[in-house]
Amino acid sequence: MSIDDELFQKWMYASESDSLDFKRDQYEFIGATDAEKSELLKDILAMTNSWCESDAYIVIGIEDLPVKPNALHGISDHIDDAIIQQFVNGKTAAVCRFEYISHTDQGLSYGVLRIPRQARPAYLKRSYGGLKANTVYVRRGSSTDEASPAEIALMGKEVNDSREANLMVELYDTQNGLSLGSSISVTTKEILITDNIPDYKASSTGGMFSVSLGMENKNYYREMIEHINFRLAYIPLDFCIENTGDLEAVNIRIEMEFPPVVYGLLTDGDEVDAPDSNMLNVISRLSPSTPSGFLVDSYSDRWLAGTHLERLHAKRRMDIGGRL
Repeated sequence: MSIDDELFQKWMYASESDSLDFKRDQYEFIGATDAEKSELLKDILAMTNSWCESDAYIVIGIEDLPVKPNALHGISDHIDDAIIQQFVNGKTAAVCRFEYISHTDQGLSYGVLRIPRQARPAYLKRSYGGLKANTVYVRRGSSTDEASPAEIALMGKEVNDSREANLMVELYDTQNGLSLGSSISVTTKEILITDNIPDYKASSTGGMFSVSLGMENKNYYREMIEHINFRLAYIPLDFCIENTGDLEAVNIRIEMEFPPVVYGLLTDGDEVDAPDSNMLNVISRLSPSTPSGFLVDSYSDRWLAGTHLERLHAKRRMDIGGRL
């Protein structure tokens, strides 16, 4: 997920609240002590348990000022989302859903922790740093406190049945960053040469790196025609899957059916590469191909393309590619 520019501009004039916290500097994390890293853990837990009615945000690189606008400092480094996920959810009693997003504005970089509304309370299984086990930390206004037993009981009574993952798959133009909707029209061409295509012969004046010593690729012209026809017959095509819901989707299986009139479907690694006139270069490029996670099966009545994703966070989009 990316941060909307309009939302970021609003933060310049906003004050800290149950759903918004500003940090001037990046959290001490890589190489930090347990006490230092517990500050990040405490803030995520507190925002998860807050009583806000929408997503909560911790914005790193902005200083909250009593007189607006706020001070924009930016940060010089980011913490990888996967590292924070492992750090936090390895210590909580239940999965705590959040994501770390980097955002750039006017040449400065910022870190944003987005914490969606979710089942509560969230708490630690064991004490860590300065935080206590089985204690519910909650955000109240611009400060963090320990929740009372009555408050914890209310958290547990909340019903979240209406919150769910909602997946949408569309065709996507990654080069231009545009959604193409659910269907497109494709026209292909083919070059047909009826004459015999001669063998390739290298020039006798190629300098010290001449390929005239019997190392020329005799099939160069024929391979070039094959490569050109491949480029004319197939177009790159990406698919975009987006989770527009409020819950993380896990163990996702994507399957798409194509009618049998489709000439064929190829995945990354199946392309016909441009040929080389020098066999030494051709040999140097030969290496085991990397299997693609996008698999295609052909049947008598359809083509079936499918792939598998382990998880997709709420409000996040992921691109998966192929070639049609």
